[in-house]
Amino acid sequence: MTVRDIITWMQSIDRRIIYTFVFVAVTLPFYVDWPPIRIDVSREVEDLYQVIDAIPPDGNPLLISFDYDPASEAELTPMAEAALRHCFSRDIRVLVISLQYTGQG
Repeated sequence: MTVRDIITWMQSIDRRIIYTFVFVAVTLPFYVDWPPIRIDVSREVEDLYQVIDAIPPDGNPLLISFDYDPASEAELTPMAEAALRHCFSRDIRVLVISLQYTGQG
């Protein structure tokens, strides 16, 4: 069976069958109890949280620099927000800067 035969066979499948498979694939995770996902915390993240925990709430402000550009914003902004949320939950004053000329304003 060649690739052309497989493509022809796939194009001949009724679209209602394809939509049914897509519907089942999308709705199944809502109803099936999957085992919990194990999330491993890296050493660097644990070190950051320990440093933030060691800062007294009435001490000097913490200076955080977000030197990343818009191309990497999607992966770095959640980490930055988590660090800021942890600082704010401990009532630590935070100063935020960015020296990247294409970075956040």
